[in-house]
Amino acid sequence: MIMEAISLNNRMFQNTKGQSFSQFSKDKYCSIVVNMDFNKWNSFMRREETDGIFSDFGNLFGFNRVFTRTQGMFKLPTL
Repeated sequence: MIMEAISLNNRMFQNTKGQSFSQFSKDKYCSIVVNMDFNKWNSFMRREETDGIFSDFGNLFGFNRVFTRTQGMFKLPTL
């Protein structure tokens, strides 16, 4: 099933809105949701364009080169 972008965004919002911090919540935590859309990888996600942000993602989450290595998964795809 293929969804339009607005439908997908609405569905993601409906499914994740409960993760936001509530003033009535007794738990003191924050959930972070990162959505990486690989739909148009070949058009927009070139190594030269993504190395900076992917390195920052790695530093943010404490992983060394996890996100930058995703380029290799799509460089030589197997059908």
